[in-house]
Amino acid sequence: MKTIDELMGAMQAIVDLADAETRSLTTEEVETYEGFEADLKLAQKTAELHSRQAAYKSPVTGFPAVIKPQAKGDEALEFAFETYLRTGRKNVDVQQLYAQSAGTDSEGGYTTPPGFRAKLVERLLAFGGIRTVSTVVTSSDGNTWEWPTVDETPTAQTDAGFRAGIAAEGVAQTDGADIAFGTKTLPVFRFAATGASDVPIKVSVELLQDSAFDIGAFVSRALGTRIARKQAHVMANGAGTTAPEGIFHQTLHPGDIATASGSAVTYAKLVDLIHALDPAYRVSGCTFIMNDATLAAIEKLTDGTAPAGRPLIYSSSDNLSVGLGGGRLLGYPVVIDQAAPALANNVNGIAFGDFREAYIIRDVADVRVMVNPYTSANTSQVEYNAWARMGAVVQSHYAYRTLEGLT
Repeated sequence: MKTIDELMGAMQAIVDLADAETRSLTTEEVETYEGFEADLKLAQKTAELHSRQAAYKSPVTGFPAVIKPQAKGDEALEFAFETYLRTGRKNVDVQQLYAQSAGTDSEGGYTTPPGFRAKLVERLLAFGGIRTVSTVVTSSDGNTWEWPTVDETPTAQTDAGFRAGIAAEGVAQTDGADIAFGTKTLPVFRFAATGASDVPIKVSVELLQDSAFDIGAFVSRALGTRIARKQAHVMANGAGTTAPEGIFHQTLHPGDIATASGSAVTYAKLVDLIHALDPAYRVSGCTFIMNDATLAAIEKLTDGTAPAGRPLIYSSSDNLSVGLGGGRLLGYPVVIDQAAPALANNVNGIAFGDFREAYIIRDVADVRVMVNPYTSANTSQVEYNAWARMGAVVQSHYAYRTLEGLT
């Protein structure tokens, strides 16, 4: 039996001959052409069946291969990671993405390429204003750091308080003091992202098969949102033992402000809060941090100026620079962080200060993602887990103050 190419060539030769002689096909030529045509259809069907049989004999994974020209360099890592997210299968390029972390199984997850991590970081910034105004450092490992601290704020407006003085000629100075260095332990904690009921996020195979679907963006958005919400909460409320230390998880320190009448906040107390902070910190760029409900209560306050009083806080419509949607309060930007506690009895609810000096956030670079195409294979779903490590600590309580409600 002729091959497909031979049959197509013979059919074309019959047509070419008639065209060259500028005539119609003869009855004999038509019968010969149609015979070749029947043989061609049979040959094509035979080839299709051979292909289907070969597919039946191949291992079935349930996930389509992503067809794309082999990429090079960083692009290869991006392509390999995208393939991994779609199929859960490893290949030579993905081998370069294995995470090497002490105490973890290198066969279980993958570090993410720079583009994916950038998307995740953007998601972290979208939640919780504390991160946007604090000092953020990134480390390549999760070993505990001993973070040095020092406070040179005058203890009093005296020679002894300044730790310096004026000495007469030939007389020893008696008001000096050594620099008192301290340390803050800055460990990191693992934040795992899951779906409802602490099960992995599931994506249908049908959705993954859509070549126009950006699975990398989806995973970074979904997992990043879960990690970001939890990190935002502990940056505000963390105890500092089993979680990072939060800026509001503090007992009342000397200089912090307590409201005199339950949880009510007043114009006078806000002024007291600002001036409870040493002026040296205020000139470096201070910010208010509070949740939106507290901001709403403050927006209703006025300064008492006749006839109806002027509002304490201004929005962007007043052509003043704004924080995360918070406007400016008594001349300082307001950052809204929904994780900040409500101002209530014996609860710190408003923070004010230079948080780049006061608060340190430490991210560990090796964000890890695990793709599981097997557990939910019977429902044609792929499961995703991710985790990231982060730590945070109050470096200097002297760089900010809080306002607390009293019973």
